[in-house]
Amino acid sequence: MSMRILERYIFKELIAPYWFTLLVSLFFLTVGRMAQVAKYLFQASVSLKDIIELIIFAIPRLSTYALPLASVVSITVAMNRMASCNELIAIEGSGIPVRGLPKPFLLFTSFNTIIALCITVTILHHANTLFREKIINIGKTSVTAIFQDGTFIDSLPGFILYFQKLFPGDFTAEGIYMEDLRDDKTGFTVLAQKAYFSYDPSQGAIVFNLEKGTIIRNSEHNASGQVVEFERYELTVSAGELFRELSRASSTKWEMNMKELWHASFTARTLEERSRYGIEFHTRIAMPFLSIILGMMMVPLFTSSQSHKILSSSSAFKVLIGFGLFLLFYIMISIGKGLAEEGIISPPVAVYAPIGIFLICLAYLWIKPRKISRKR
Repeated sequence: MSMRILERYIFKELIAPYWFTLLVSLFFLTVGRMAQVAKYLFQASVSLKDIIELIIFAIPRLSTYALPLASVVSITVAMNRMASCNELIAIEGSGIPVRGLPKPFLLFTSFNTIIALCITVTILHHANTLFREKIINIGKTSVTAIFQDGTFIDSLPGFILYFQKLFPGDFTAEGIYMEDLRDDKTGFTVLAQKAYFSYDPSQGAIVFNLEKGTIIRNSEHNASGQVVEFERYELTVSAGELFRELSRASSTKWEMNMKELWHASFTARTLEERSRYGIEFHTRIAMPFLSIILGMMMVPLFTSSQSHKILSSSSAFKVLIGFGLFLLFYIMISIGKGLAEEGIISPPVAVYAPIGIFLICLAYLWIKPRKISRKR
C-alpha cells in the first residue's frame, strides 16, 4: 500500500467527525455564550441580523476551545473505526511501520493548531471588542425595556423605581415612585402621576419627564425634610450600571492585543492585575497547541496492545477519554491561574506547567514499545 494513498484515506476518515464535532461544540458553546448575555437580548428588540452578528463575533473566542476538542474527537473516532475493522492490522501487514502511521495525524493537528494560533493572536481581541460593543448597542437602544409595572426596579445606579402602570409602546407610565439613594445625607423621593421616558445616547442616561408630582427632599440638617410640588420635572438618570460588567471588559485583558497584554503584564499596578494579563498572554499562545498534544496522545492508545485492552469496552468510552483529557487540562490551567493571581507561581509556570506535563505523557506513550492488537 502506498503511503500517499494511506494518508489520503486517513484524512478522509478525519474530515467528517472533525466538522461534526466542531459544529456541534460551537453550537453548544454559542448557546452558552448567548445565555450569559440573555438579559440584554430579552430586554431589547433584537433582529435576526443582530443575532447573526453576535454569533459571528463570539465564534473566534469559542473556537479556541472547539478546535482542539474537534481534533481530539475526530482522531478518536477515526482510529476507533479503523481499529474495530482491523484496518490497523492490515496497514501493518502491508509493510507500513506503526511509527509511520501518525504522520497524517500530525499534519492534520498541526494545520488545526496554525488556524487556532492565528485566531488567538490576530483576531480574538478584535472579535471580543465587536461582541461587547454590539451587546451594549443592543441594550442601549431598548434600555427602557427593563421597566416593569408593579415591580420595584433597582437596576439603575443609586435609584429605586416603581411604576403602577406602564405603557412600553408609548414610553409612558402612571403612578411613579422614585427614590434617590446616591447620597445618604441628602437623598430625595419623587412621586408623580405620569411620566414620559426615553434614552439619551449622548449622555448614556435615561431621561424622565415627570408631570404633576411631589419631591420630598431629605436632609441631615432638617429632620422633617422639604416638600416641593411641581407640574413638570425632568430627571436624568445614568444607565451606566446596566452595562458595567461589559464596560469593564473594554479596559481589561479580553480586548487587548498580544503587545498590549505583554506590556500590561509588567506595568499593571497590582500583582493580581499583572498576573491576569500575563496569564491571558500565555494562554493565547498555549491553547492552540492542545490540538497537537491531545490529538497525538490518542493515536498510541489505539496502536498499543495494552491500551487496546483498556479501550475495548465501547466507542463512547474512547471519546470520553478525549473529553477527559481536555477537561483535565482546563482544570490544571484554572488551578494555575488561581495560584498565579495569589503570587505563588508566575503566569508562565501557571500556563506551561500543564503543557509540560501533557508533553511528558505524550512522550511516554510514543517511546514505550507498541504492538497493534487484533480486534476480536
